[in-house]
Amino acid sequence: MLADKSTVFDALSGAVSVITSHKFGMDHFAEEVDGIRNDFASNRSWHFEVNGYRSNVPAERYLVKNGDWIRWLYLAATCAPVNGAGQLSVRIKT
Repeated sequence: MLADKSTVFDALSGAVSVITSHKFGMDHFAEEVDGIRNDFASNRSWHFEVNGYRSNVPAERYLVKNGDWIRWLYLAATCAPVNGAGQLSVRIKT
């Protein structure tokens, strides 16, 4: 269960191992999720959706609500899932 005013990042880091860095104006840019690292040279990186919608708000700033579905996807530049790579879904309960 997450506390009030928890973020998408809080939900992720409470569910799996996450390695972050200070990048792109964020304090917690997800570099690696559950052992799968971003690969910018191959245009592959982690993205998230909340209730089926992509966000332009960083995970560390996106406040979740009770009942939200968060899905993290490891995507290629074409926004297609990378074969054999990760996908993680979290249901929020506050």
